[in-house]
Amino acid sequence: MFFKKKIFILFFSVSALIVSAQDSFTDTLSIDEVIISANRLNTFSTGLKVTKTSEKAIHNYNHSTLGDLLSQQSQVFIKSYGNSGVSSASTRGSGTNHTAVLWNGFNLQDAMNGGVNLNDIPVNFIDEIFVQQGGSGALFGSGALGGAIHFNTKPNYNKDFEIDLCQQYGSYNNLFNSLNLSYSKNRIAGSTRIFQQSAKNNYSFLNTTRINSPIEEMSNSSFNKWGIQQSLGFKINDKQQITGNIWYQDTYTEIPDMMIIIGSSNQSQNDNTLRTTLEWNRYGEIASISIRSAYFDNRNVYTNGSINETTNNLLKTSINEIEQKIQLGSNHLINIGVNNTNENGYTNYYSGEKNRNRFSFFSSYKIFTKSNKLAATISIRNELVNNQTNPITYSLGGKADIFNWLQLNSNFSKNYRLPTFNELYWGNWGNPDLEPEWGYSADLGLNAHKKFSNHSIEANITYYNSNVSNWIIWVPEYTIWKPKNVKEVWLRGIENSINYSFSLQNFAFSVNVNYNYNKATNEGDQTTAQTLHNQIIYVPLHQLNYGIEIKYRFISLRYNEYGVSKRYISENNTEFIDSYNLANMHLTFGFKFNKLENTLAFSIYNIKNTNYQVMAWYPMPLRNYAISYKININPTN
Repeated sequence: MFFKKKIFILFFSVSALIVSAQDSFTDTLSIDEVIISANRLNTFSTGLKVTKTSEKAIHNYNHSTLGDLLSQQSQVFIKSYGNSGVSSASTRGSGTNHTAVLWNGFNLQDAMNGGVNLNDIPVNFIDEIFVQQGGSGALFGSGALGGAIHFNTKPNYNKDFEIDLCQQYGSYNNLFNSLNLSYSKNRIAGSTRIFQQSAKNNYSFLNTTRINSPIEEMSNSSFNKWGIQQSLGFKINDKQQITGNIWYQDTYTEIPDMMIIIGSSNQSQNDNTLRTTLEWNRYGEIASISIRSAYFDNRNVYTNGSINETTNNLLKTSINEIEQKIQLGSNHLINIGVNNTNENGYTNYYSGEKNRNRFSFFSSYKIFTKSNKLAATISIRNELVNNQTNPITYSLGGKADIFNWLQLNSNFSKNYRLPTFNELYWGNWGNPDLEPEWGYSADLGLNAHKKFSNHSIEANITYYNSNVSNWIIWVPEYTIWKPKNVKEVWLRGIENSINYSFSLQNFAFSVNVNYNYNKATNEGDQTTAQTLHNQIIYVPLHQLNYGIEIKYRFISLRYNEYGVSKRYISENNTEFIDSYNLANMHLTFGFKFNKLENTLAFSIYNIKNTNYQVMAWYPMPLRNYAISYKININPTN
């Protein structure tokens, strides 16, 4: 502990000295301030595939959840149990606890179960989204073995007063309401965002487990959730800024049974979540420093009325981080930082509270040409977990502009994932002797982009390869199941994407296509030879989505389709869920009246009335409808 305190004090002292002395370095060539002030993802993820979600897509989905948006607008596979269930992300064939989800740079992954429910993240709480494919443990720590989803809430200065109202009503009494209020001037920016969503969710489905596949109605599947997010940014001067965020959310969901079960077990869950962040930044010509803190409080109560069971789960997480970027000459950039994360979890199934303290040192070095046509970055991270050293993780990435329209990217990294509290301590089933998962990842990709007078095209192809050791799975041991480090897993595949847009006066047309080939196989299961070289369960070999939008003046029509191939649900690959292909359509009318911008939209989901499952035995809705109305009030327009 004394050693860690000395590191913090020394780091902070050196950082303050460098920052305060910046103005005296008048003979130093300065990098563009955008580079100095950019975050770790945008600056040091050289060679990794990072895709930014368009502002238009965020606007179109602002009455939806982050899981809905990503399932239709990205190459991430979303494992969903439906609107009232858990929705989690899987990148490149990895598990849901291998994909980090970061809000304003803070990892939201639950230390108890390793996941993040994307159904509980409303899009109207988000300003920007980045999907980063490939391992990034050196940049963001444990949990980013397969990739990371970054979403941010950021202050927007000089926008005066603005109001956004949205209401959507859909099938199965699905009601969504949101209100966004923002006010900003030259030095202060604040926003208040509120949402409420509820649904009876009693949709019809074909029960294929019964004789003649009768049509049944989903029961015990309603939900009600609401949340509020308050953000405030203040510019102390032209070089310093302080920002703070408070996010509170309450969610009540009924948990439906699998369709193979007759009757209802009357299960439900109530979640109360509080997230707070505070950050100070100072940007200069040769250096910048950031000091940030976060506190998360997650309370969960699970109830099974059929057996009169109630389980209380509580997780408290505090994160403190100091980070500095320093310019060396005109072609070099260094990033150094320390992070301390403390996780405290409790449930009825633990033998008391469980605590884990993680202290990390991380650093990156980037070299690039003045034109930025060539760049290379090396990053390292070392983490102490409860004062025990973990293996060092690292990454090496490079990019080269072959032509002004063609770019080559490559990245190699070592990554890891710490076991969750549930894997370590859950009742008689946990295994406190588990080792962290770790592996090596490599990417090689080409990006092509070309702009013309009234149209543009962008294409990407990326090959990836990842070998993971100590993969944790639950295996039978006598009469119980326990987690063990038993697998060697090989993940490899190809990702393709094409985006084309055309505009001429009042007419606009765009199309985007994303395709993934994901081969994820077990190459070293110690439990049985029958599973060797088999595809990992719930990983589709093929995944495709595409969207077309046509807009003329104030009318737009969007059509998107996405589908996945069959997914195995048994380790020996004898049982599987059928492939599915879904199509949605949205017709939107936009019109302005005085200071009011109005948008009226009609949506049809699952146009083909496809009977499908994302997770085994959990049916999804057939064809359904929604209508939404949005109002934007901006007196300065």
